Amino acid sequence: MNKKLILIIIFLIPLSILSQVRRPKKSFFQNVEQRVGLTDVKLNYYRPSMRGRTIFGSLEKYGKIWRTGANKNTIITFSENVEIDGKELKAGSYALYTKPNIESWDIFFYTDIENWGVPKVWDNNKVALKITIPVFKLNRDIETLTINIDNIKESSANLGIMWERTYISIPIEFHFKEVLERITKKELRRNAIDFHIAAVNYHERGYDLEQAKRWMEQAISLKDKPHFWDYREYSIILSKLKKYKEAIIAAKKCIQLSKKVGDNGKNAINLSEKSIKEWQSKI
Repeated sequence: MNKKLILIIIFLIPLSILSQVRRPKKSFFQNVEQRVGLTDVKLNYYRPSMRGRTIFGSLEKYGKIWRTGANKNTIITFSENVEIDGKELKAGSYALYTKPNIESWDIFFYTDIENWGVPKVWDNNKVALKITIPVFKLNRDIETLTINIDNIKESSANLGIMWERTYISIPIEFHFKEVLERITKKELRRNAIDFHIAAVNYHERGYDLEQAKRWMEQAISLKDKPHFWDYREYSIILSKLKKYKEAIIAAKKCIQLSKKVGDNGKNAINLSEKSIKEWQSKI
């Protein structure tokens, strides 16, 4: 082959690549990332549309395992252990398969995530969790398959699957308290800010108030000039422990420091004065 021909081929190859016409996909990829409490949830799936077709009972047969999407299998990932409909599921990534039926769906969390759709050979040993969830009928069509994390609270949420006139809601419980305790012990550095945050986290949720008290005391002791809000939080923690005399002393300290910052301390003064009256009646 002569040199001229080689040069022409080399020149034409990138042009042929650049000139390829794109073929739009019928099912679009969707990436969902959601933090619930202290747990990260990730969901990757392809979203087919109805396009005039009857879906459940026709395109997707009842009683047959479905990839819960299109193309590659749908994948859901949890950064921490969770409970799905009351059953424990370890942290990790799972293929989300479903078996639609008229009144209910079977939901499978499958450990093998590298499949194009449903595995050719289904292995029950790879089913980390199976649950059955009732079907809710919608009063209008959902054109495109939608999977979302809904009804989000600090330690719970729902995995919702909607398509056509079918809605499936999978309850998930997140071990927020256990994760918070573990992360706090692991990440707590011996500085005032960390002790303050840890104390507030425990106090606001009613976790181990004695520990919250100790942490707030450490936060205050490590500061050259404690903030008035440190004492406000400290006084409330003490009151929750029914240590009202100590709570009043802390509240008075809060008022004293608040007066030094002018308008910025007015709210803390008002709150502390109300608290002192309440706590005095309980001594």
